[in-house]
Amino acid sequence: SNIDAALLLQKVKNNPDYYIALSQAYYIKNDGGPAMTALENALRMGQKAAKINTLMARVWYQGKSYQRMKELLDAAIAADADHAPAYDFMAKLFTTFGNYKSAAKYADLYLQKSDADDKAKLRYVKLAFSIKDYEGTLKVLNEIKNTVKDPIKYRLEGFSLFELGK
Repeated sequence: SNIDAALLLQKVKNNPDYYIALSQAYYIKNDGGPAMTALENALRMGQKAAKINTLMARVWYQGKSYQRMKELLDAAIAADADHAPAYDFMAKLFTTFGNYKSAAKYADLYLQKSDADDKAKLRYVKLAFSIKDYEGTLKVLNEIKNTVKDPIKYRLEGFSLFELGK
C-alpha cells in the first residue's frame, strides 16, 4: 500500500514507531485487522508495551470487543502504571457499561497522571457527580468553571452545593 511504501522509504522497520504509525494510518481508515497486525508487530519488539497495548485496546473498543479491551488495558497499566491514556480508555470502557463508580476512579487517575484538558476534566466532573462525589465534583469544576462553556456546569455546581448543604 501507499502507507507501507512511504514508511519503507524511512527505513524504520526495526523501530516500533514504524508499526505504530502504520497502525494509526489503518485505524484512521477504519481498518482494524491491519491496524492490529501492525500493533502486534510493534509489541514483539519489546518496547513501549503500555502505549501499544492501549492502542490495541482502542481498536478492540471500536470493534466492541470489551473483554479483550479490558485485558489489554490491564496489561498496559501493568507495563507502565503512569501511562495516562490507559486510564482514560478504562474510564470510557466502564462508562459504556454504566459502571460510573469505576469510571470515575479511572477518570480521576487519568487526571492525576496527565496534563488533562478541560474536556477530560468536565467528563470527570460528570462521573463524580453521578456517583454522588459532590466534593470531587466541585473541586474539579472550580478548576474549569471559567473556561468551559457547557452550561451543565451550573446545574452540577448547584446540585452539588445543595447536596452538601451549602
